[in-house]
Amino acid sequence: MRVVACAFLVSYYALAQQANVDRLFQSAVEAQQRGDLTAAVREYQHLLQIRPDALDARVNLAVALVRLGRFDEGIDEYRLALKIDPGNTAVRRNLALAYYKKGDFTGALHEFDAVHQAAPGDASVAVLLGDCYSRLGHNDQAIALLTPFEEAHPDDMDAAYVLGSALIQAGKLRKGVALLEQVGQRGKSADAWLLAGKTRLKLNEYMLARQDLEGAARLDTSLPDRKST
Repeated sequence: MRVVACAFLVSYYALAQQANVDRLFQSAVEAQQRGDLTAAVREYQHLLQIRPDALDARVNLAVALVRLGRFDEGIDEYRLALKIDPGNTAVRRNLALAYYKKGDFTGALHEFDAVHQAAPGDASVAVLLGDCYSRLGHNDQAIALLTPFEEAHPDDMDAAYVLGSALIQAGKLRKGVALLEQVGQRGKSADAWLLAGKTRLKLNEYMLARQDLEGAARLDTSLPDRKST
């Protein structure tokens, strides 16, 4: 009889604990959805003290921390989530984005490369990986990675912009400026026009440079209007 009673108490405690976990998770999600990220973090952390292997809570906590600018804490939570589910590509992609937002392009490159290996056809990952290569000065690797993507997806202006920038940094000015002018025209990007204009100046092509810089000024009124100079 005492064995039955003990079993009942254990079962009751487990049910009560699960109910508490469910309540904390719902409360945290609601706080996150209404933008109260500090409260969401507090609730997720409380939940994880009870259930450290709760993957959804761990990932949501990481998301909230990164949105608060607490990048190192968010990165730690993503890494703990990957210990629970090492093959979770979505979590690894979020980890890469956390490094990228932090400005740690070496860390971001490592994680984006792992995601790219798992999903080689994902153009958005390839673009971010290529951007990391370029930011770290590995322009030849960025070019090798993004050239086939840009050719296969000519309407992807993000790929064209990153590839064009990498080409210019690698000294392939004419190829790079042609892509950036395409981005400026089709993507309506002031940054693309501005970099294209600066590149045309390096090529001593002043009329074309003026046109590009005027295109940048039309899209970004904070830039000087070259028509007045």
